[in-house]
Amino acid sequence: MIRSGMLLAAFLTLGVLPARAERAAGFDSDGIAGTSGAVASHHPGMQIADAAETAAPIRIAVFPFEYSDFSADGPYHLTRDADLAYVQSVTDAVRQALAQSGRYVLVDTDPALAARGFYGCDGCDVAVAARLGAGQSLVGVVRRISRTEYTIGFRLRDVRTGTVLEDAASGLRMGADYSWKMGAVQLIRDRLLSGAR
Repeated sequence: MIRSGMLLAAFLTLGVLPARAERAAGFDSDGIAGTSGAVASHHPGMQIADAAETAAPIRIAVFPFEYSDFSADGPYHLTRDADLAYVQSVTDAVRQALAQSGRYVLVDTDPALAARGFYGCDGCDVAVAARLGAGQSLVGVVRRISRTEYTIGFRLRDVRTGTVLEDAASGLRMGADYSWKMGAVQLIRDRLLSGAR
């Protein structure tokens, strides 16, 4: 009598394996060990990619950027309408960059809230953002150092916990008021959107 092991070896030599033996040996119907579906579903890289593709965008409240004038003549003149218009352009450009990234969805905020000075209030923006239904809150400031120098800062908080997720400052930048929005968008891209899809 031919032993079962010898019979299996004979089938393998001929390239023929009965279906029952294939299943017992752990081969699928195509003669491939295991099942491709099982391998794919347990591959860590595929799971991470799937999670990234299906992650819901974060609802964010972007409050109007604020303005501080530290220039030499700052204390001696009133803030010009032109200054405020350029600061508003910073807010608009930052909101646009966040919305276009696919990572965030903007919630509506009241422009009048800018007068409350959220940037320096140590997190008082969080309660307002929560009422707006946001998951994160962003406040920012434009600081004029001179007529051709400025800095940009922003602070991002988690609304549920109040934790500061990002506290960023641009450092001294060269450029007149028309360049503020470019500096702000660059800072947002570098600190928040460098890995955005």
